[in-house]
Amino acid sequence: MKGHTKSWEAHECDQQFGENGSIDIGKIQRLRNEGNARINKVSAMKQGLAKIIQKCVFHEILETLKLSIIKQGMLAVLITLTPGLRNKFVDCQIAKVRIAVLPILDVKTSWNSTLELLNRAYRLREFT
Repeated sequence: MKGHTKSWEAHECDQQFGENGSIDIGKIQRLRNEGNARINKVSAMKQGLAKIIQKCVFHEILETLKLSIIKQGMLAVLITLTPGLRNKFVDCQIAKVRIAVLPILDVKTSWNSTLELLNRAYRLREFT
């Protein structure tokens, strides 16, 4: 038939392998490179997303720690400076430990006071 047109599959086959059935190695290499580039792009996007998630989680942990330190500092001030609460806190400890201790106050000029505040807060966690 003079008006015969190629099917879609035959047309695709000709594009992949050429009119005479030979393999176009250059085209195969280009397709492989394009595929690798897409894989690398997706991989980079996944890594970037993972870094963003890590930063968000790390930021959330830091904010929680800041709030925890602030709360512990406020609780230490409240217990230490209020005589009624101080006496109740000491009485609560006497039943379980021999020597009752009070929370340590955070001092801005003492570089180690925040660590001491947190250590003491951890030690006294069952009494607060």
